[in-house]
Amino acid sequence: MKKIDTCFFVPLLTLFYERNEKMLKILKSEFTKNVAVLITGTTIAQAIPLLIAPILTRIYTPEDFGLLATLTSMTMIVGSVATGRYEMALIIPKKESYADNLFIIGLIFSTIISIIVLIIILIFGDFIALKLGNIVIKPWLYLLPFTIFMLGLLNNLTLYNIRHKKFKIIATANIIRSTSMSLIQLGGAYVIKGAFGLLLGFVLSFFSGNIRLVKTILKKKDFFSNISKKKIIALFKLYKDFPKLSVWAILLNKLSSELLNIILLLVFSISTLGFYSFANKILGIPSTFVGGAVSNVIMKEAVDEKNKYGTAIKSYNIILKKLSLLFFPVFFILYFFVEDIFGFVFGKEWVVAGEYAKIIIPFVYIRFVASPLSLFFIVFEKQKLELIWQFLLFIISMTTISIAYYYKLDITHFLYVFTLFMSLHYILLIILTYKISHNNVK
Repeated sequence: MKKIDTCFFVPLLTLFYERNEKMLKILKSEFTKNVAVLITGTTIAQAIPLLIAPILTRIYTPEDFGLLATLTSMTMIVGSVATGRYEMALIIPKKESYADNLFIIGLIFSTIISIIVLIIILIFGDFIALKLGNIVIKPWLYLLPFTIFMLGLLNNLTLYNIRHKKFKIIATANIIRSTSMSLIQLGGAYVIKGAFGLLLGFVLSFFSGNIRLVKTILKKKDFFSNISKKKIIALFKLYKDFPKLSVWAILLNKLSSELLNIILLLVFSISTLGFYSFANKILGIPSTFVGGAVSNVIMKEAVDEKNKYGTAIKSYNIILKKLSLLFFPVFFILYFFVEDIFGFVFGKEWVVAGEYAKIIIPFVYIRFVASPLSLFFIVFEKQKLELIWQFLLFIISMTTISIAYYYKLDITHFLYVFTLFMSLHYILLIILTYKISHNNVK
């Protein structure tokens, strides 16, 4: 009998020990620590505006949030491509001097784009405000060049810090940005009535975050000595596919999401836009603090895996499995209680936003899982394929808007159509990036 017991339990004990040993290794791994740092920092950064959101929704109106959504969308559309996407190349070269010069290229692009935007606003400011149907936004248009430059600089600095694995600095910068924005938005409401505080907080938050991120460069002794005109020209040509292809891909991506806000303003009303943008913002919090953190950390790991094995299967599985399995219960439970939560937390007026949120939850969950996987386009330098996918995303977004306009759908029916089409398209992204990570796409 003892012999049988020993034969039965020894393999189980061995298996238990091995699995726990593997788990301890995972928990102690550099990847897990880096993800934990970013998630902790970003969680705090997202928790701050989330905590004050019930106060803001009682200070500001849906129209104010609609105005903020409009300015935010314009900034994100242009700011996302302000660097020429050269910041995405920062993690690729092995030589530090190459990365330093790529940073300067991104900075030059951001400066040029911001100046062009300023000229356009000086000439066509009245026309733009009139077409948006809200003349109140006109004075704030003049801040667009500043916010666009700051966003471009933020993207540039973030990737530079990722290259050097300065995840604590990135986390700290996120907290600083979030805190400054929240404090200004709260205080601004008592200075000038209307959306002043909301907009000012958004604009100045970029500046505060960049101050922390730029210290990585200022502390690097050989950064400025590494910069040379010849290297800038050579790297500009070497990574030309980023401005040629990746710019259009990210531009189409931002147009698909951010242009939707502007068109909603034209098709429906600014209050409807306010409710929708607020619902989308709250539901997007998990994507911001988890999806973004995992994506930032795994990007470098995926590049190393691809360089060593020719594939990035392990990195892909980490993102897909962990995000899909861990957060399915969260979105599933939220689906049944989101309307009550919005009404209780943000005020009865915002139950409408909760109704919108319930409709788009399935799409938000799929997007939450799929979006970080898009980094494999960059890792395997499949910018052309990314451009095709983003073009389809843009077409689908504009098609749903056209359907709503042509058939005169109300906002509820439009969101159902939008959720269906967008969910299917992000499922396509999951399949496509799976093949790319296995290096099965030529």
